[in-house]
Amino acid sequence: MTRFTKSARHHCTAGPIRPIVARGTIRGGGVSQTFLERCRIAVERLRQYRSAVVTAEAMIWHHGYKGLDAALKAIEAEPEDFRERVRADLVARLAADRYQRFKQADVFERALLLERWSQRRGQMIRA
Repeated sequence: MTRFTKSARHHCTAGPIRPIVARGTIRGGGVSQTFLERCRIAVERLRQYRSAVVTAEAMIWHHGYKGLDAALKAIEAEPEDFRERVRADLVARLAADRYQRFKQADVFERALLLERWSQRRGQMIRA
């Protein structure tokens, strides 16, 4: 059994008729979200992260440092859409990480990285 503090009990309500609702302010607004809405948002973020990982790995494998430069230039272009800006930033960070990992690896480790990257779902790399 989970024990809640008074403040936690005050902010979360559940009943047989009402769904579980987390009450509070989200980005300054007095918006409440149901548990299922929060799960949907988390799943969407995970999907976007996985897509960014695949994109970054493919850019580094196929283009090397030029792929990293392309990812960094995508941030400098400053897309108008907020989601595109976040995605470009995430891809650039992941590309920098993957490039460092790839650059520091020897030939055997690079082959292992390629094998791992090619096994990912949706990956365009074919060994």
